[in-house]
Amino acid sequence: MLVLDPSGMVVKKQITLKAGVTPAFIQCQGLFDVEYKIFVACRDGQVIVIRNGEVTDQVFRIEGRPLGMLLFEKQVVIAGMNSCLYGFYLKGKKNFSL
Repeated sequence: MLVLDPSGMVVKKQITLKAGVTPAFIQCQGLFDVEYKIFVACRDGQVIVIRNGEVTDQVFRIEGRPLGMLLFEKQVVIAGMNSCLYGFYLKGKKNFSL
């Protein structure tokens, strides 16, 4: 995964995920120069959190594959292929599933 400058011409940071992980959706929060988080929803049903360029141990898991993901206020909401919505707080605790 590459982080580009605003012009899209220069690579600022390159982040490598573990082998076998295929990103489907990416959501970002924060500023690159200060502090940021990148949430990566993968096709195997896990959401990996990257904080300030480092892959953390924090992983959200959903049942099934993700169909969509968004950051809403202070939580990550993920739609799954099993007709469910999952909500997680940014710290990693599950808030709801519908």
